Amino acid sequence: MVWSIISSKDTGGLYIVEGTMRQDQYVPFLETKMLPQVQEWFLNGKFTFMHDSAPCHKAKKVLKFLNAQKVKIQDDSGDMHGISQQSVSKIAYNVGKALAKKAHLFINMPTTLEDQQETIRGFRSICNFPSVIGAIDCTHIRVKRVGGDMSEAYVNRKGYYSINVQVVCDSNLKIRDIVARWIGSAHDSRVFNESTIKERFERGDFHGRLLGDSGYACTAYLFTPLLNPSNDKEEAYNRAHIRTRNTVERCFGLWKQRFRCLLRGMFMKLSTAKTTIVALAVLHNIAIDMNEDIDIVRYVRQRRRPQTERSTVRGAIIRQRFINQNF
Repeated sequence: MVWSIISSKDTGGLYIVEGTMRQDQYVPFLETKMLPQVQEWFLNGKFTFMHDSAPCHKAKKVLKFLNAQKVKIQDDSGDMHGISQQSVSKIAYNVGKALAKKAHLFINMPTTLEDQQETIRGFRSICNFPSVIGAIDCTHIRVKRVGGDMSEAYVNRKGYYSINVQVVCDSNLKIRDIVARWIGSAHDSRVFNESTIKERFERGDFHGRLLGDSGYACTAYLFTPLLNPSNDKEEAYNRAHIRTRNTVERCFGLWKQRFRCLLRGMFMKLSTAKTTIVALAVLHNIAIDMNEDIDIVRYVRQRRRPQTERSTVRGAIIRQRFINQNF
């Protein structure tokens, strides 16, 4: 549960409440904990609460209490209570920028051997696929029309302007690595080939591998499915690969369900959109750490180019040996 607080001087902050709360607990919580903290932040100056559409936020008792405390409120439907949209946009940008700067604290690959082994165990529990430390994929986030010489480069194969966002997630649907700066026309494999995460795998930083679809080349550290399995072992490998790699599609679905602007599109300056995408990834991970409940709508995967087998010779050999030993 997240409240954003904006002061009369256009400064702001986030108040994150861990866990869930009944409506009858909400007013006492506001009165004894949240309001005193916010008043300390802003030295008893005027401030405005921005909240989402959670029932406890819109409950009559809650609104009546805040009104009695002379606290201004803005909800996510755009209802304004004494604060300009310009101020709201400015604060949203500043908060997003601050979150993006702290992304390394919330979005990171497991580095210690213990953490990597825990991540590998999480993936193995899905379909007994060993040695997986991340599932990788890209998703297109719609943006408004891009001007200038790079305009057409942002048009993806479906014909709309987008940023191609690469994500590596774990079995808990947490985002472990994100790249949110590529043009919509960029192929997923290009985004990966020029990413820091690929460099880290090639350096041998991790004791596991990624799972990706056939848009990627099969390598020693990134396994893809077989396009034409020829025996029971290969078919078993493909089934386990599909179910385990599906984690990243579920991650996209949950992320976009939490933040609908990722579904509708980011209709703001391109640089702001890129920053906001990273900020929303940070909030997504915070929500998972807090065990925030949400109704998950099935993620409809974007249609891809026809798949072809793309692998290095060494990658194909290692994958085949892996299949023979484990399936």
